[in-house]
Amino acid sequence: MLLLCQKERKSAVKKIIFLIILCVAAFQDIKSRCLDGRFLTACTCVGIAACLFGGGVWPDTLFSAAVGLLFLAAGKLTSGGIGVGDGWFFIITGLFLESRENVMLAGSGLTLCFLFCLMLFAGSFRSGKSVRKRKLPFLPFLLPGGIWIAFH
Repeated sequence: MLLLCQKERKSAVKKIIFLIILCVAAFQDIKSRCLDGRFLTACTCVGIAACLFGGGVWPDTLFSAAVGLLFLAAGKLTSGGIGVGDGWFFIITGLFLESRENVMLAGSGLTLCFLFCLMLFAGSFRSGKSVRKRKLPFLPFLLPGGIWIAFH
């Protein structure tokens, strides 16, 4: 049996917690198109504890959480086209993931969402039904990338 060093164990635990949070958040986003504030607060507290006791590198953690600030800014620029919950979610994932992993998570989610929207647009063009005002939950698009990051 392979024994993991203490640092690797802490990293593995953080990734498992991240994956659980991602799954719950994606389910909430699908179900209600928003994330519960109590859930986000609890996840933030768990993330801060994971950083404090998990030996996180604070400059990298702050850079990783900055991905969420970019989503919050984009939400302001799009007048809510990108939800506030998405921004806060990426701030929270920044507490669990390295900056490159959080950027990869965002990039994979944006790519999958773009491809889905492209297919949705093509279908609407073909059928003549407008999808302009349709809103999609974003967090489910993060699941494939999140699973890959957690187990890679």
